[in-house]
Amino acid sequence: AEELEYLTLSFEYAPEFHGDAVWHRDHHIDDPVNAHQSQFIHPVVRYWNPKAPTVFVSQDLAEGRTVPRATAVLYLLESVVFDWKIPELHIRPLKSFLKRIRPGAIDIPDEENDTSWMCNTCAI
Repeated sequence: AEELEYLTLSFEYAPEFHGDAVWHRDHHIDDPVNAHQSQFIHPVVRYWNPKAPTVFVSQDLAEGRTVPRATAVLYLLESVVFDWKIPELHIRPLKSFLKRIRPGAIDIPDEENDTSWMCNTCAI
């Protein structure tokens, strides 16, 4: 069977988003390039290409487990009101991300939190 590329969508909090620290931190991130630093719930779109080299990341250092990292990842900015449709903060970055895979597969995995491809001036 042919291995096809695919996208996954999840809504995530930052790993350290728990306990008293939640209320004592400056959470506001307003630049899509830094969306991977979002603390509150935010969409994460992952692109997987089974044919690309697999990069593994440590998931639990104490256990020594590793998991595959997606070929490319888009973190969208957090929204405490669950509204992800602001053009310059959400729609434009998503369109830029999807334009990367439209002409063909991404064959080389991105570096972690790489946003060099993001187009801040793209027309929506």
